[in-house]
Amino acid sequence: MPELLLGLDVGTTNVKAVVATPDGAVVARAQAGYPTRFPKPGWAEQDPEDWWRAAVEVTRAVLTHPSVHPEAVTGIGV
Repeated sequence: MPELLLGLDVGTTNVKAVVATPDGAVVARAQAGYPTRFPKPGWAEQDPEDWWRAAVEVTRAVLTHPSVHPEAVTGIGV
């Protein structure tokens, strides 16, 4: 079973996950968005729970992809 790496990118509008081989071949990818609230002019707010929920969602999605064996994941980058 080849070694795999999991990467998570927490951005301003969504979280992305990718599982790839060490040479960069992408095996699986997923993304989940979350809202930004604008309670006053010039303000922007996000709920950290939304970041967490999205991170869990995309991690589960890539680790259950048919081409991914979770036990082969040997590194995680955030």
